[in-house]
Amino acid sequence: MQRVSWLFLTVCTIGVLCTVKSPLAETPTKGTISGRVVTGGGEPLRRATVALEQVKYADGSTESVGDTTTGDNGEFSFSDLPPARYRLQAEKSGYVAGHFPRTRALVRITPGDVVNDVTLRLVPVCVVSGYVLDGSGEPLAKAVVRLLKNKYYPGGRRLTVAREAISDERGEYRIGDLNPGRYYVVASYHSRISDVVCPPVYYPDVGSFAEAIPIRLLPNDEAPIKFVLLPGKPVRVRGSLSGWSGTVRVSLIPRGGVPYAQPLSMETSNGSFQFKSVLPGDYTVLATSENTDEMLEGRTPIAVGDHELNSVSVRLAARMPHRRLWVSVNSDRYYFPVQGVVITLRRAITSNEDSIVAAEDDLDADAHEISTRGGNPIDLPYPGPFVVSAENLPKDDSYIESADFQGHGYWGPQMPGTEPLVVHLNSGGGSVEGVVLDSNDHPIPGAVVAAVPQQPPNHRVDQSRSTTTDQYGLFVLHGLANTTYDIYAWDEVPDGAFYDPEFLRDYAGSALSINIGSGKRYPVKLHAASGSDE
Repeated sequence: MQRVSWLFLTVCTIGVLCTVKSPLAETPTKGTISGRVVTGGGEPLRRATVALEQVKYADGSTESVGDTTTGDNGEFSFSDLPPARYRLQAEKSGYVAGHFPRTRALVRITPGDVVNDVTLRLVPVCVVSGYVLDGSGEPLAKAVVRLLKNKYYPGGRRLTVAREAISDERGEYRIGDLNPGRYYVVASYHSRISDVVCPPVYYPDVGSFAEAIPIRLLPNDEAPIKFVLLPGKPVRVRGSLSGWSGTVRVSLIPRGGVPYAQPLSMETSNGSFQFKSVLPGDYTVLATSENTDEMLEGRTPIAVGDHELNSVSVRLAARMPHRRLWVSVNSDRYYFPVQGVVITLRRAITSNEDSIVAAEDDLDADAHEISTRGGNPIDLPYPGPFVVSAENLPKDDSYIESADFQGHGYWGPQMPGTEPLVVHLNSGGGSVEGVVLDSNDHPIPGAVVAAVPQQPPNHRVDQSRSTTTDQYGLFVLHGLANTTYDIYAWDEVPDGAFYDPEFLRDYAGSALSINIGSGKRYPVKLHAASGSDE
């Protein structure tokens, strides 16, 4: 009898253990993200593409997870996701991939999370169209119409050519698939078979950029703009080069305006140059040669009036030797150089006034990237100044303390013919975390938050940080240097606008100033300002 009782007790005990253990084994460790893609008016969008990326590093670098296509009701879903931060973005032909909170979202997943209320909004693209006439009211074919838009870089902004079109035989042009925003519109003409040149005309029918007024495009707008172009009185510009070697490219760059419909550029190998059809105005003659180990460059400002210029002189000199950099990344946290960090050098701009026109000088093309994981050296054809940035940092709160082009602190193997660039990381950065609220104190998902070091003597654009709020309006900014920051929040803002001191000046009253201490975390509550759509 006792034996039977013992067996019964044993079986019951095992049953109880199994009952307790089973729920623990089935605790979900992965999550799901689902939601809808809708129009600005809330209508579902079918067959839109939704891409999912995992945010891997504190600097916002991501790795692709996958993509999917929405169903008839605009719904999408991603399952079996490990805990992490994820970025979603939607796109569809005829709609704009714009700013928050329209087409992108940041979602934070913890073990077992089911996030099913993500809404991605797509807005229709915009169009600028019209026609170009000559002075007689006849259609002017092959005129070039350009849309100019501010683009933000570390240190300021440049006015860049966003899109352009050429008028057809009826004088008509159309520029579609445009993001909402502010644009300057300009038209010009340069005959390919004669000396006929029509100087640029800006909207609204003015002859200089200083008088131009930008147009503002809202979603689904179509702006009709007519241009009347009158021929100017072109003159001939001739000159000679000194200090040149090999083949030299000579360009005539308008100052304070946009390039002609046809670039005023030529190549010469005999030391002389000539431009046949130049309109009155201020220009810079730029001569460059890269046929030797050195880059040769010369610039001469000229003022063109009603008479020919026949003796323009441009002297070329070595801009700088071609430098090959090999990067080493050191940290106060590690004895050995840090591997796997990606360093980017980008030519900085120092003022907005120096960068009115950048159609032929896009700074994105001047970005040089090198990885400490066996990457190749980088060649620098210009002297700087540079903005040095880093991705894939080894610790969330690491930041660049200094970058030494003299190679101080470098040790280890070095490739022949290279110079060491030593980037010093500080692992003792601080962080700011909190929530962004609207005027009714409701959390804002997808708000933009930026931390910008205060102006001199501490201003370092490479130590600026930005992020977006998650589905709960929460954010974290890691890797803040040990200095004083201004913290800004916007419901929507142009990409990179926080780099521009002039843009930030309008929001100085809404910034929160924090003196960041080493390794400190600062909880904050921010109210979002309304960003410009410039």
